[in-house]
Amino acid sequence: MSALTHGGFAEAMRGTGIVPAVPIGPQLQPGKFARFPIEGDPPRLPSGWARLSDDGRVLSFGSHRTGAKGRWQDASAPRAKLAPADRDAISQRITAQREQEAKAAAQVRSMWDGSAKADYWHPALRRLGLFPDGVRASGNSLLVPMIDADFRLWNVLQIYGVDNAPQRHPFKGGRRAGLFWAHHIVRRDGTPTDKPLVIADRYEAASAIHAPTGLPVASSMSTENLGEVARMMRGKFPRREIIIAAHDDRHLAAMPRLRAAVIAAHAIGAKVAIPMPLDWLARDGLGFERLEVGDIIERIEAAERIGGAV
Repeated sequence: MSALTHGGFAEAMRGTGIVPAVPIGPQLQPGKFARFPIEGDPPRLPSGWARLSDDGRVLSFGSHRTGAKGRWQDASAPRAKLAPADRDAISQRITAQREQEAKAAAQVRSMWDGSAKADYWHPALRRLGLFPDGVRASGNSLLVPMIDADFRLWNVLQIYGVDNAPQRHPFKGGRRAGLFWAHHIVRRDGTPTDKPLVIADRYEAASAIHAPTGLPVASSMSTENLGEVARMMRGKFPRREIIIAAHDDRHLAAMPRLRAAVIAAHAIGAKVAIPMPLDWLARDGLGFERLEVGDIIERIEAAERIGGAV
């Protein structure tokens, strides 16, 4: 049974706060991406996406606007047997993707080597109100390194400080899964620093936290990457105190970013820091990058293991 003939995926999408504004069944084709508007999207700016697996049994979906992401699979159906030609096609796609990621990584490393340390007056940093910790500049672009567990550079987040709002995107075609940005989590000799580690799902939040607290920070660079990076950090630092800095999105029914932070914290035995106390209401979402210095320190110090509160 496939997603095309099973309605369970619609409920799974609603559970993550993704409600398509149009029927998406006709767009779903095995092995291909579909784009569609979801409830709450501005006109002509659809943020919803979905990809059906090659055998039609697994549907991955998400929203570029909210960062929510999910996956549906009909667990009761027997796994479909792929024809040899289909297996070859999948293998070729995986190989092509890895080759593209390696090619992009080489371009990224060349860009990084040719860049200079960012200064306080870089337009993107001024717009974001951040310090030039652990980042570089290439012209008007701010480069935030995206590394793997062995601290190898694979990609960079490029941030441009434009007048209305900074534009941010990773290097096109580069690897994204399992990568993170980190600052002061280890010393030059590779030994861990001796303070609690704070993990956020965005570079801006992690950088904003480091400046007033001096704490080591890491960013998973996306909400969907948060759980994997949290587990990676726990593996590297099994006895270290870790705090997951959440983005407060209780104004959304599914709370994708706050929920992801709580789930990640539970998985590795970490604390959770929330920009607003749970008995306050975040009317339009709030991240640590929008807090005043004193409030950042206060909320990080108030981090706790909040059980099943979210």
